[in-house]
Amino acid sequence: MSPVSKITDVTRVGMDIAKDVFQLHGVNAHGTVCFRKRLSRSGLLAFTQQLPTCEIAMESCSGSHYWGRELEKQGHRVKLLPAQHVKPFVHNGNKDDRIDAEAICEAAGRSAIKAVPIKSHDQLDLQAIHRHRQQLVKQATMLSNQIRGFLGEYGIVIPQGVKRLPERVPAVLGDTTNGLSGIMRDLLRELFDDFRTTRDRLAKTDAELARFCKSNEDCRRALAVPGAGVLTTTAVYAAIGNGRQFKNGRAAAAWVGLVPSHIGTGGKTRVRFLSRKGNRYLKVLLIRGGQAVMRHTSRRTDKRSKRLEDLRVRSTTNVAAVASAHRTMRVMWAVLSSGKEYREAA
Repeated sequence: MSPVSKITDVTRVGMDIAKDVFQLHGVNAHGTVCFRKRLSRSGLLAFTQQLPTCEIAMESCSGSHYWGRELEKQGHRVKLLPAQHVKPFVHNGNKDDRIDAEAICEAAGRSAIKAVPIKSHDQLDLQAIHRHRQQLVKQATMLSNQIRGFLGEYGIVIPQGVKRLPERVPAVLGDTTNGLSGIMRDLLRELFDDFRTTRDRLAKTDAELARFCKSNEDCRRALAVPGAGVLTTTAVYAAIGNGRQFKNGRAAAAWVGLVPSHIGTGGKTRVRFLSRKGNRYLKVLLIRGGQAVMRHTSRRTDKRSKRLEDLRVRSTTNVAAVASAHRTMRVMWAVLSSGKEYREAA
């Protein structure tokens, strides 16, 4: 059989992507290798255009959503796989683009491995804003701690709290009797200017998220769910979109990591603590929302509040907050996947 006829028989392609070099591994319906090809960035789409309509698999990573959309325009079925699920199929201990492409192709043929949906432009924009916001929060915290540490060396202590720093530092810098040297005073003024600039950028980012949440129909409906604020709603939408890749709400909550881990052997299963698996950023936001809900359960008489208050009495406040976060995620999935408005239980 000629090489040309082999390419026409391809049904599944594993593609290892990079910035400039792409390695492809194609097989037919029987798993027989049809081709192994190394392409440049400029020649990738021209080659895939010549292929018959087939399934093209990639690891879900930077650039994969772009290539997924471009390949779908050509009529191919794109499958994005989580990288941690591809690793067990690397048969050779050495890492190589050719070996990785073969492992991706083999992993794509396993029905147990769930694919990652291709994100829309709105989802990618929201995800980028959230990543940028995380970096700004980290920078503001670092600057705040550094200012407090430098002032502590001169015996000046600022009370805890985010609002205390901008309230106290200008007065400290303006006080000429507190013993600060000229060098330290100039350094602290520069650090404080950076801190205020970072805080202003953070406020601008929050306003951008609020505007998107108000203009997007899915986010607007999900925002009505108790325990879901602007940050949580936009982060969930950026991560799962309409959520229809999950079978039910429990599967969505399990993907976030809001279900306990378990160990089963010999027909016995033991439920353990909450694991670190899942989307840690979403998990933190949802649990913070659950903690906010727990502050008001003692004053409310609805069924959900009573159930959470009973759980708080039987266990701890944190356990009840995680249960509330789990419930919030399930309800948000139902709202996003169904396209219906949120309605409180009678």
